[in-house]
Amino acid sequence: MKNIQYIVVLLSLLAMVSCKKDKIEIPESNDPVFSVTGTFDGEPLNLVAGDNGAYMHTMTKVENGVNIFTGIISNETMSFEVGVFDGDLDIQNNVPSTNIAPIYSSVSLVPLAVLSKNVFQNASMISYINWFVDDVDRGSNDVPMYEPGVFDVCAEVHYQDGSDKMLCNEIILGFNHNATFNLQTSLMGNGIVKTAVENISNPMTLVEWYLNDVLIQTSDTCEYYIVDTPQKLTAKVHFQNGVVKTKSMLVNGYNSQKNIEDFTVFETQSEAFTSSDFNIRVNITKNGEEYRSDLANNVQSTVQITGIEYFGLNTAGKNVYKISGVIGCKERKVGTSIDANLNVNFVFGIEIP
Repeated sequence: MKNIQYIVVLLSLLAMVSCKKDKIEIPESNDPVFSVTGTFDGEPLNLVAGDNGAYMHTMTKVENGVNIFTGIISNETMSFEVGVFDGDLDIQNNVPSTNIAPIYSSVSLVPLAVLSKNVFQNASMISYINWFVDDVDRGSNDVPMYEPGVFDVCAEVHYQDGSDKMLCNEIILGFNHNATFNLQTSLMGNGIVKTAVENISNPMTLVEWYLNDVLIQTSDTCEYYIVDTPQKLTAKVHFQNGVVKTKSMLVNGYNSQKNIEDFTVFETQSEAFTSSDFNIRVNITKNGEEYRSDLANNVQSTVQITGIEYFGLNTAGKNVYKISGVIGCKERKVGTSIDANLNVNFVFGIEIP
């Protein structure tokens, strides 16, 4: 989990943050402590935690491998949820710049990337690939990836000669990359393969090389004997800015026609899209019908933070801060093309460990 400085910065960007879901007990009162007031779809919207069965909840959701810091006020008929996507996903314990301007997240209508055998240099040697995303079989056809996130992608490669091999890599789609690189190999003869880390975007401090998950060298480049069948060669690269990235490829020491590159190409495809780092979203459920801001066009929509102050402890004994703000955006009814305007002032409770 990112440190306290990181969370405080996120609060300034409308981060509805907590470590787990906890209900904040508020006595019945007409004095609003946590609330959402304004209009939704032309009708009054008024939710006050502690009144009429409404409660304030804080939690950290995880979707597609990404934390979404979330606050929810809800009663039996309506739920109002604000979430902020994590950012700088490839840096641990990083404090992001306070110059970040939050924007509304959006669901892409075109793929951020397409998993396809045709991107590999030796595509002509491949009969087909079975693709797996987060252990889910996505089939052997091209797989479009529409959602941002951190994914474990595996390619079960079936070659034209009937042999097969599996290669897996973690890929980050739709988020900024604070360090990038790819692996390039050369056959040196007699089974010796030279592999280099190339196209690096930041200075490196250490490179660890693994053959089939066993550490074999620690150096900027790797020269090593590899047998006459594809083997998994992995580089774990440490960068000066704190990023640690691991990439794997399939390498044959005698014949490069069965080599399969690391999956950098898929991450590169998604770089043409707006980053999802620290984006916000607003979800509403009203009388069983769901509305989402990320389905609507909110390019011109706004969000403002008007106050941050300490509130007290929740039922888990964790510190809660009170965050005030103003939201103006469009909400699309799920499964339709119908948009509803949302204009509210909110006061949310945020748990900070």
